[in-house]
Amino acid sequence: MMHSGSEPELHTIIFSTNATGVPDDTEPEMTNRNRDPGDLISLRTQTQCATLWKTWRPDARVRVVGNIAAAIQVAEAVAHEGKFQALVTGSLHLVGGFIRLLDRSSTTIR
Repeated sequence: MMHSGSEPELHTIIFSTNATGVPDDTEPEMTNRNRDPGDLISLRTQTQCATLWKTWRPDARVRVVGNIAAAIQVAEAVAHEGKFQALVTGSLHLVGGFIRLLDRSSTTIR
């Protein structure tokens, strides 16, 4: 979705950890062992990114969530507001976890 300028219009930005949020999803390839567990609990990195984003685009709705499943729930709520496109970026763990949950779910976003 483009507006009159040359930059894409981003209404809702969601920052999440790479944890899927599914209790039985503990496959080793989905676990990033290079992160401080305290960082994940406090959402420090996600909060820092959200703060930076708000300085760049103060009018954007910025959300910080604790896991990918929660991010999908926020995205579904946004999708119900009208036309919707999603861009998922991040580590292989985050994007892979997102794809994994979409494949398993009956979500309306595809």
